[in-house]
Amino acid sequence: MAPISDEQLEKELSVFKNIQEVGPSGFFYPRLKAITQRQNAGENTYGIHLQPIWLVCGLTLLLIINCILLKEDANRSRINADNAIETLALSYDQTITN
Repeated sequence: MAPISDEQLEKELSVFKNIQEVGPSGFFYPRLKAITQRQNAGENTYGIHLQPIWLVCGLTLLLIINCILLKEDANRSRINADNAIETLALSYDQTITN
């Protein structure tokens, strides 16, 4: 990059002297307040505020119930499997000895 002379630098920087500060329009804050009030009003229409702790507790309870039911179903399947072998042996007039 070629060095810039002081005169050229002053000319380039003089552009910034003419810049005017821009602020929000007069209606920005009332519109922003109206939007946030609409968003807050929409949140309160459900009536039930589900906090994350209640959601986690509910899902944990469902998981525990599911595990209990699966364990009972596995026990039933094992009992039925033992009986099925004996039933099959009896249908062929056979006996099973251990």
